[in-house]
Amino acid sequence: MNKLKISGLIASLVILASCNNAPAIAYINPNKLMQGYHGATAQHDIFQAKAKAWQQRVDSLSIELQALSTAPALAN
Repeated sequence: MNKLKISGLIASLVILASCNNAPAIAYINPNKLMQGYHGATAQHDIFQAKAKAWQQRVDSLSIELQALSTAPALAN
């Protein structure tokens, strides 16, 4: 939904810019636009926490896999 609002805002800006008789070139910095959005900071923090948890899980699974690959094979 938020991306839809941002896309609508960008489309509106393009339409407004095209109404002018003189040719105009506009540059929109999407990073700055997202940083200015009131909910972006909180969502970024939530994502960073999830990413950190995912990385910790990957690290623990990697250590576990390395331990299993270096463990001596059991004799049958």
